[in-house]
Amino acid sequence: MQVTAREIRNSGLLKQVTIQSFDWGALIRMRQVEPRLPLVALTNYDFLQVGGPGASPWLGGLDIDDFGGDPIAAIRSFGASAFSPVHGFPQDGKVTDPGYRPYVTKEMVAHAHRNGIKVIPWTVDDVPTMAKLIDDGVDGLITDYPDRLRDLLAARGYRLPKAYASPFDIQAHRGGRSTRPENTLPAFANALENRAISTLELDTGVTADGHLVVLHDRTINDSHCVDTAPARAGDPKYPYVGKLVHELTLSQIKTIDCGSKTLAEFPTQVAVPGARIPTLDEVFALVRASGRDDVRMNIETKLSPLVADTEPYPSFTRKLVDAIEAAGFTRRATIQSFDWRTIRYAHRLNPRIDTVALVWQYGPAECAGLADECSLRAVYDDPSVRSPWTAGLDWWQHQDLGEVVRRSGATTVSANWQVHDPAQGTVPSADWYLRQNPAYFHGPDVRALQGRYGLTVVPYTVDDATVMQRVIDLGVDGIITDDPELLISVAIRNGLR
Repeated sequence: MQVTAREIRNSGLLKQVTIQSFDWGALIRMRQVEPRLPLVALTNYDFLQVGGPGASPWLGGLDIDDFGGDPIAAIRSFGASAFSPVHGFPQDGKVTDPGYRPYVTKEMVAHAHRNGIKVIPWTVDDVPTMAKLIDDGVDGLITDYPDRLRDLLAARGYRLPKAYASPFDIQAHRGGRSTRPENTLPAFANALENRAISTLELDTGVTADGHLVVLHDRTINDSHCVDTAPARAGDPKYPYVGKLVHELTLSQIKTIDCGSKTLAEFPTQVAVPGARIPTLDEVFALVRASGRDDVRMNIETKLSPLVADTEPYPSFTRKLVDAIEAAGFTRRATIQSFDWRTIRYAHRLNPRIDTVALVWQYGPAECAGLADECSLRAVYDDPSVRSPWTAGLDWWQHQDLGEVVRRSGATTVSANWQVHDPAQGTVPSADWYLRQNPAYFHGPDVRALQGRYGLTVVPYTVDDATVMQRVIDLGVDGIITDDPELLISVAIRNGLR
């Protein structure tokens, strides 16, 4: 109790914190240690042991029968200001269930209010039970689904407290390709309509005539793009699908349909026939027109230090920095890349634009040679091979992810999530983002990256609900996902939306 009270005082939060416990002895002790802290008495009915022999061990030496079985009188005796009981029986039941028995009633609430005690039942997750308890006159509800409670209160005309955006970053990978064709204006428009999505994640390339376009691959990918017609009759470059982006002009690229084909791995993806590859300026204009002043953009440069098949990194990076500045998005855009030459150069061009160090790193089986494109240990067990991806920074010299990322100038690290999990087991899988192996971890852990190095940690690309929960439990600052709707549902369960 003394440690807790001291931490609260030192943080200047005495007026913002309440202390709750099922152990009423702890509350009685806290009243002695710091009488300014409001106390909330939690209980399950069985813990009271009404009519039982002696005092319940949960009540700090109090015998509920000495108070006529009245918990309100009992908690008033030691100065608690709120009573937080189970709402009914069974504990996880609903008013709509056969056999449900309420514990909290209008009579209980009225009795508590006459004694200056608030009533805040737990944990109420269904709307009918919420509605019943509000009708009973409770002062608040503890719930895993605050969005449901807010919607119910709004429908009843209650004045709601201000809704604050969670700092947890939900990034829609390629615009959220689980529901719309990737990196298209319809995908970004769909994501912008969902205010729980905080960041649009997207990729860029440079055309032969110098335009920044938004697409994931260095070539036009036939998995989701199809040719329609040549930009001009007899164009020798046609068909364009399968060609390098940097070999095609903007007019040629604009003939390609990347909205008609859907991907089997995303069964809920809705086709948008005729959707074209947008320019970065078109995406910026869409964001501006949406009125979403809160949304950010995480923009990747698609290039490789191993092959010269794109715009050279200095001019590519300069084009992107210039475009962000011209659009007025310096404080709302980040530049990310697996090729850290980009992020180091971007930081020199404009240090006000935050940069993100992308990391792809697995174990010995996956990182056997340079062709495997592993970021830190290019050849997993060979310190003589320096990674070409980290712009001259050598993992083997530092053997510390926070150190090498900080030296790159980046403020965020985005890795495949396994890089950050020191407790992962060994799970074989064909899916890169479901497999596990202790060899994938490259420390320090998330808390050290945040605390020791001041880094933001946003892993990619997590599309499985169980893995999302595992990664949230690591303490990350956000997640990049193809399925932002699924991530939002997991975030809500964790109080992050």
